[in-house]
Amino acid sequence: MEMARSALFGFLVFALTSVATFATDAGKQNPQVNLYNKGVEEAARDNYSKAILFFTMAIEIEPQFAPAYVERGRAYIGLKDYPRAVSEISKGIKLNPKSAYAYVQRGLALSLQGQIDPAFKDLAQAEKLDAKEIRVFLVRAIIFDRIGDTDQAIRSISEAIKMDPIMVYPYVKRGGFYIKKRAWQKALQDSNKAIELNNGRATWAYKNRAVVYGEIGEWEKSLKDFETAQKFYPLNAEVFWARGWMFARKGNHNKAIADYNIAISLEKKPTTALVGRGSSYCELGDFKKGFADLQRAIKLDPMLGDAYFTRGYYYCRRNLLDKALTDLNRAISLDPTNENAFFVRGMVFFQKSMFSRAFQDFGAGIRAFQKNYP
Repeated sequence: MEMARSALFGFLVFALTSVATFATDAGKQNPQVNLYNKGVEEAARDNYSKAILFFTMAIEIEPQFAPAYVERGRAYIGLKDYPRAVSEISKGIKLNPKSAYAYVQRGLALSLQGQIDPAFKDLAQAEKLDAKEIRVFLVRAIIFDRIGDTDQAIRSISEAIKMDPIMVYPYVKRGGFYIKKRAWQKALQDSNKAIELNNGRATWAYKNRAVVYGEIGEWEKSLKDFETAQKFYPLNAEVFWARGWMFARKGNHNKAIADYNIAISLEKKPTTALVGRGSSYCELGDFKKGFADLQRAIKLDPMLGDAYFTRGYYYCRRNLLDKALTDLNRAISLDPTNENAFFVRGMVFFQKSMFSRAFQDFGAGIRAFQKNYP
């Protein structure tokens, strides 16, 4: 199994969209600014609910305080309440329609709830307002990644690197994109660059490098980098589910499940870890638990193509062909670049003696593979 193609989309959202607090002197003169600054600080610590309280208090004092609405929207992004986020940020845009930053945030929130075209429209407006707004390219890159266009994602994030070659996050994210392309050396180079720029404390770069080392067979280096990532960020779910995925790749599903359990306990909506754990349960023959995890992931995120693909794959292995076909159709509709979904659906058609459809899917899978990994 590949690492979930819909990897946690909220990954480092607040790092890539960071916003400065207002000057301390202004906070002393204006209590709403002081409350706003506290909200920004809490959001940076991932204390989103507490941040919302501070932004709300700031708005109660000054109802025309546009940045507070935008930041309250960002906090709702952190809580994965995307409709509320769009609503809040739209209030900020109405009060200040010339804020490129606000359009970036709304574009991000829209994309997270599957509204891709409106998201790109907001990013285009942000770029029109401020051509040097680097976050346009960062968010555009992760939207392209979300819809399976890794090549466009790499191009967009590379533009961000040209604009700010010493910013850590773009190297981390591009390294992740190169992992999806199986371009291990390029991923390794970007991970090393991020670690160098951040004085050895780039947690996510260590996670990416751990994955690369695992893929190229340097297992001890992989485990060491995962341990380093956990040391810097001990309560982050993605580090645990990434290591769980690597254990699963090595066939050690019991260790994988142990890591997935930790990841699930750390997240409100642990969709990626649920897909991984569901897969490992199925590999161990416990299909009841496996299918329960996959169903839970789908319930949490009905747009999660990887969950449908994984369940469809195991339905196929269990010879539940009609159920497999339903899930694989859904997976392909959500991510038409997933070559594995075409191959497995082709196997389903073959077993149903629908040979023409089977060979069509095998051909589509080969073309998708060649495009994904040129």
